This record gives sequence, C-alpha cells and structure tokens, in this order.
Amino acid sequence: MGKFRPITEYLREAAGLTYSLFLEKYEHPVLIWPQAGDWMDYTDFRFETYVSDIINEEPGDISPHTESQIAETMVIEIRKQESSAPSNMICVGRAANNDIVLANNTVSKLHTYFLMSGQEDSYVIVDANSTNGTLVNNIRLEAYKNQPLADRDYIQFGPSIQMVYLSPQGFFDLLQQLHRSGVS
Repeated sequence: MGKFRPITEYLREAAGLTYSLFLEKYEHPVLIWPQAGDWMDYTDFRFETYVSDIINEEPGDISPHTESQIAETMVIEIRKQESSAPSNMICVGRAANNDIVLANNTVSKLHTYFLMSGQEDSYVIVDANSTNGTLVNNIRLEAYKNQPLADRDYIQFGPSIQMVYLSPQGFFDLLQQLHRSGVS
C-alpha cells in the first residue's frame, strides 16, 4: 500500500523528459519525505532567492552532506490503491487498509485523507479527527474541514512525521532543479 520510492529513482526516470512526457508517467501529486534532515529547508529548493552559509558555494551547488540527505529522501505518490475503499478518498494512516500506510504509533489508524478539489488537478487534505493531529504549514487542521494544498506545503502527521506536498508540476520542477544541481 502506498508505494514509497527513493527520490533518486525518480531522478533517473525523469532525466531528459519534457513536462508532458513526465505527466504521462507521473500524473499524481506526491509527498516528499526527507529521512535524514530536511534539506528542502536549507537549500534554494525551498525559496527562489539563494542564500549560502558556505563560502565559495555557487547557486545550485549542493554540499556533499545535503546530497546524501537528498539520496535518502522518499517519495510517496498520492493515489488511490485499487483494493481500498472509499473510492473518493486517498486515506492515510497506520492501518494496513489505507492507501498510504504510515507505520508509526503516533499516527491514527485513519489519520487523514486527500480529496480532489473542484479545481483541476488540485487537492485538499482533511484531518480524520486524528488523536495527534495533522498540521499544514505548522497550523493544526480542524477535524473534517477541507484544507486546500499548494506546492511545497509542509504537512505533519502527528508529532513526528513531516513531509512536503508537491503537485505533478511542482515535482517535475524540483527534479529539474536537482538535475541542474548535479544530483543523480
């Protein structure tokens, strides 16, 4: 359920693809789950302006430490699994019957879910009255209230699982930035 894949696999598969070809393969939004530090917070991937604490580092250059963090990052496609119900919700939680399973005791059995919004290719997230809550950009969601999502929104499931939401376009742009920076 909810296939987790390293971002490096997507980098290899997306190399040289145009956006339209990329969309043929990856039509769903994704969650980016850094495993070894939140590299998106400390590089120009989060912000358009460039700031570096490292002297002589060129914009786009990535330190070896950051590159190793990127290599350990997982990607989760936000998509419905064929065997799960209900059909209009992409469910996230600890229980095995969810579309995206987060095996962590701070995550509720059904923690939250994603819905397509009325706008083309945009999604909302809804907290399913989870015990430890769902936060978007550090604001706790009200139970059962739709929260629209935008590229690079930070989502926190309970106290310990933090991910970044990306639309297909946003994911393509991130992969292009990583390619230009020499990450493979």
